[in-house]
Amino acid sequence: MSMCPNINSLSMSREGQNALKEIRYKLKMGNMLQGFLAGGTLLNALLNDKALPTIFNVGTTDWLLLGKAIEGIPEISKNRVRLISGGMMLNTSGQEHEFWEAIYDLCMFSK
Repeated sequence: MSMCPNINSLSMSREGQNALKEIRYKLKMGNMLQGFLAGGTLLNALLNDKALPTIFNVGTTDWLLLGKAIEGIPEISKNRVRLISGGMMLNTSGQEHEFWEAIYDLCMFSK
């Protein structure tokens, strides 16, 4: 995937929400969530310890901010994010699959 998708009204499964919580933990361990400005609904939840939404939109700003957070974490944590998203990609379909595929492919780093 070369570009990050715009995903509207993504309905995240319970497993997906748990995976996002695990990714949030990995980002926090890398201290990469401090100092970020508010973004979209997903990023606000990841950055501010808010309850993760069950339905949200993911647009360009969300991908850019998530990319900045992931870019700064140690390689081992990046690999863990890819492992989590890869597992979710295999077990989801539709928009949720598209979301996890984008994270797995690290689309936010594509040129």
